[in-house]
Amino acid sequence: MYRFIGIVITLVLCVSISAGQILFEEYFTDGNLTLDWFDGWGLGNDMTVKAVTGNPSNDGWVGYLSNAGMVGTALAGASLLKDYSIEADIYTAVRPSMGPYQGLVARWDTTTRYYYALICDFDNTQRIRLSFNESATPNVIRTWVGDEIPGGVPTVSGWHKLKLTLIGDQIWAYFDDIELPDCPFTDVGSERGFFGVYCFSMGTDSVLCDDIIVTEEMGIEEDVYVVDNILLNAYPTPAIENVLVNYTIPKKTNVTLKVYNIQGQEVTSLYDGNMNAGNYSTVWERTDIANGIYFLHLSTDYGEITRRILVLK
Repeated sequence: MYRFIGIVITLVLCVSISAGQILFEEYFTDGNLTLDWFDGWGLGNDMTVKAVTGNPSNDGWVGYLSNAGMVGTALAGASLLKDYSIEADIYTAVRPSMGPYQGLVARWDTTTRYYYALICDFDNTQRIRLSFNESATPNVIRTWVGDEIPGGVPTVSGWHKLKLTLIGDQIWAYFDDIELPDCPFTDVGSERGFFGVYCFSMGTDSVLCDDIIVTEEMGIEEDVYVVDNILLNAYPTPAIENVLVNYTIPKKTNVTLKVYNIQGQEVTSLYDGNMNAGNYSTVWERTDIANGIYFLHLSTDYGEITRRILVLK
């Protein structure tokens, strides 16, 4: 299994667990997509909108994802997303023979295709499964069967709410708003990445989804990071005016220091060039910046760090 590599010299933590603001929403209202969805596998499986009666929101519109090539994954969000919850209503198939896996993915790394998945498999297997996937290979974290499934194993196809919460290396899984047994689980397979909807089968299947909501989770707040002697911090946070950025470079290297928004788009570059060892400070002068979550990202030849900043006007 993939593990993060680096020498951690010092880590100062301020620990709290609380639900944050909604980061992304997709309701498929009026037959339209709000988010920028893309295919995680490059197989042409795009998120589209379909008219369906009796969907959970009763607006007559849901998301539709096919799985040409056995697997389909529609992704949205940002590559730097770390601590968050994704919840969605998923129409799960119940079949006596082999049927599809349908569910959610989180922290999808587009470079490695490592990700977490929570899927329903209600054929003759009759299970819910949480796994860390190294590309197409699932490493099972926990499987729930029988009475472990809230409400029991569904006997007919229908809508069910799935939810994944990821805070640091802790993972919670929910089915129909009920936490599944033995949560949370500890795993360090994937630290950050996109969220999405997932479908897999040996034939050609699809998945319907509705009311996708992604919420920021304030778990372990890294006020100071030190990785391989690289130090990065910012003040104040939450930021109401300009932000003072302090960082330490232990040896000569190429350095980029940039700010990204929650969609992963570059907002500004604070430094890009060669730098000698030393302690440095710079100011992010905020102009015409909306409220929300931003990411301060420091990259060197031998390591990189991301610092999350909450901006309030």
